[in-house]
Parts: sequence; structure tokens; C-alpha cells
Amino acid sequence: MGMFLHCVRKALQRDQVETVYCEEEADVELARKASGDGTAYVLGQDSDFLFFKGIQYIPFDCMFTSSNSIYACVGRREDLARLLCLEDEDMVEFAILMGNDYVENIALPKKKKGARPEQRKNAYSVANYLRGKDDEFEVKAQGKETELAFVRALYNLDDLESFPMQDFSEESDDTSTESEYDEVTDELTILLPDELRSQVPPVRQEDVSFNDAVQRCLSLYLEQTENDEDVPLRHEHLAAYMELGTLSNV
Repeated sequence: MGMFLHCVRKALQRDQVETVYCEEEADVELARKASGDGTAYVLGQDSDFLFFKGIQYIPFDCMFTSSNSIYACVGRREDLARLLCLEDEDMVEFAILMGNDYVENIALPKKKKGARPEQRKNAYSVANYLRGKDDEFEVKAQGKETELAFVRALYNLDDLESFPMQDFSEESDDTSTESEYDEVTDELTILLPDELRSQVPPVRQEDVSFNDAVQRCLSLYLEQTENDEDVPLRHEHLAAYMELGTLSNV
């Protein structure tokens, strides 16, 4: 998946589409770009986007197409707040009480003796609880002060510099670095003959799958570079991929 995403990013850069590389999750960067822009929409599959300030969020599974149009359901924090009879600012406390990727297991005060947790904590009970609080109310939880401050800064798109980043230095060695990808991709791009770009065969009617066209493209490239010792790709590489089903069974 890492190489796939890298190739997508390189393709976008080749066509001069602005791309941003994030060392951690890209949620907040997407939200900052879209916040306050009525023509910008964040496409994703993460309910966190419903709680970022001033953005318009479209879940992937809420997009529909026709022959010449695209339809989508758009979620906005202020609209969700209105449905719950809350203020826009209350939605961060709502997200904290409901639980999210950063804070969880904060219980509502127990009002009814014997009530089960699921009866006391759902979207409606949380909203009802917040409606009875003052405008300046903030959730408090002993030992979670930093997490709560981070969530508020995150969803309101405030400065996050005071919060330490996650340390990725101990990740497994099988994850290739950005520089490794760049080195391989740049080398292959330099070695790819210019004339090949205009001779890449399209998908034909007799093709069983798109990979048949891909195989022809690679075969053509290998034929044109067969005597070039600097080319890292060889016929045995293509044959090995085909035997393993990497291309034929995608």
C-alpha cells in the first residue's frame, strides 16, 4: 500500500496537482485547507471530519453519480449542532464525551439508579446533558488534561505546536522511507525512453484484463532497453511477477 500511495502522489505531482506529505495523519491539514472555503469539500471516511471547525465533509459512501452529475451528502459541524439543539462550540465537548481516537471512556454522571451505560451514554443523552450546561462548560477528566486540550485544539484548528508528535523511529524495518521511494522512482523515470510514452499500447478488445496491456507495455520497454546494463528491470523480473500472479490476478 505504501508504494501504491507513493505512485499516486507522484502521478499527481507530474500533472502539477498540489500535494502535501504529512508525517502524521493528514486530517488536520485537510481541514485547515478546507476551513472557511464554501467551495472546498473534504472527501474521506472518517467521522472526525464532522467535528472540525468550518469544513464541509463528504463521506465516500455518500457520493452518487449519474450520467453527467455527481451528488453527495455534505456534513457540517454547525448543521449537526443545529440538529442536536447545541451550539457549534459544544460539538467538541460532544465528541469528547462520545469518545474519539484521542480520548475515550469518559462517563456521564449517573442520574438514574441501575441504568446501564448504554442507556446513559448515546448521542441523545450526551446532547441533552450538554444542553443543560453553561456556555463556557468544558469536560474535565483527571489524568487526561493533555488529551482534552489536544482534542479541543485539533477540532478548532488551533496551533498544535505545543503537543509532541508521535515517535515513528521504532516502526518496523519493512516500511520503506520516502527517500528510498524517490530514488527508485526517479531512476526508473530517467531510464524510461521518451519514444515509449507514445507507443504504450492501450487496452484492446481481445485483452482478458487491463494487466494484459500492462504486460505488453513492460515487454516493449524491456525490448527497447535489453542491451542497457543500467536498466534495473529484466525479463526474469517480469516473468517472476507473472508467475506469482502479481500482475495476472490483480
